[in-house]
Amino acid sequence: MGTYTIEATRASESVYKTTLVGTVCSYPKFTPVPFHEASLWDGYPEETNAPYGIAKKAHLIHAQVNAAQYGQRFAYLIPTNLYGPGDKFHPTVSHVIPALMKKCVEAKESGADTIEVWGTGQASREYLYVEDAAEAIVRAAGNHEGTDPINIGNDHEVTIRETVETIAALVGFEGELV
Repeated sequence: MGTYTIEATRASESVYKTTLVGTVCSYPKFTPVPFHEASLWDGYPEETNAPYGIAKKAHLIHAQVNAAQYGQRFAYLIPTNLYGPGDKFHPTVSHVIPALMKKCVEAKESGADTIEVWGTGQASREYLYVEDAAEAIVRAAGNHEGTDPINIGNDHEVTIRETVETIAALVGFEGELV
């Protein structure tokens, strides 16, 4: 879809600039936190997200080539981990915050004593509320031009442990987090 969008906007005489939204899944699996745009090409993405991340990187290259060859104008943004209205709660497709919300709510409602959270809890994420991401995209569409990727986020990392502890407290789950 991105490839067709880039080509359609190139062919149109009425499109001034195309704003593309990449993905944090494009970053290499072992990228130091916080992510810096210069690290985007330093390795292969995490395997379960690699096809999606690589496809988004291909759109970035397409934009860079079209800017050089045709003078096409772009803004290329990479949002961090989003949460908010419209999130998915099904366990096979949910991201960290909705997955943990679902676990905490279900544990509270069922009276469970524990919640299992994968990993040690030390991994960290940068979260961004979806409406703030939308505002950043609109601002970049109006005010930024260039084919270098720009991260959009809040520049604040939170551990998974802190995330689940906060969600559990808000939900009222008082059991053990394992």
